Amino acid sequence: MLVPIGKILGTHGLKGEVKFSPFSLDFDFLFAIQRFYLSKKGDRFFEVESLRQGPGFNVFLIKFKGVNYEEAQSLKNLILYIDTKDLPQPEEGEFYYYQVLGALVIDEKSGKIWGKVKEIMPVGEYDLFLVESDSGSFYIPLVEEFVKDINLLEKKILVRSIEDLFKVQVSKNEV
Repeated sequence: MLVPIGKILGTHGLKGEVKFSPFSLDFDFLFAIQRFYLSKKGDRFFEVESLRQGPGFNVFLIKFKGVNYEEAQSLKNLILYIDTKDLPQPEEGEFYYYQVLGALVIDEKSGKIWGKVKEIMPVGEYDLFLVESDSGSFYIPLVEEFVKDINLLEKKILVRSIEDLFKVQVSKNEV
C-alpha cells in the first residue's frame, strides 16, 4: 500500500535536485527510503541517489537517479508516496494517519455508530478526527476525554461523551 509522504516544492540548483517537504515532523526514517512513487498506483517511481537536509525548516534535497534539471522542474508541486512497508513501526499507542482513515467511530456504551473517520487534522497538542455521518460531518478531538480506544486491526474507534460535540457541530452546519 502506498501513502503520501510529502510534496516537491521545486528544484534546487542545476543538477536535478528537488526541494522536498515531508508531511511529518518525524523525518529521520526518510534517509532509509530508496524509492519514491509519483502516484498511489505505484506505476512510476524514482530511486534515490542522494537525500540531505535542505535550506529552511522541514525541507530536504533529493537527487533521483537519472533525473536531470529539466525533468526535476516538471516534478514541482507533485506529491510523493512511499510503500507502507518502508515506514518504521509505530510505538505502542501510536499510529499513522492512513491506519485510522475509514475507521468506524462507535460509542463505547450504546454501541451507536457515529460515522467514519474521513480526515485527520493536526492542531497543535492533539489531532482532530473529521467524522462523516449520515447527519453531517463533525470533529472529535483526539484526547482521552473523548477517545477511549483505537483498534487498528478492526478499524474501530471507541468514543465517549461526544453527543454534545455532534449536536453543536452538525446543527451549526445546518444553519
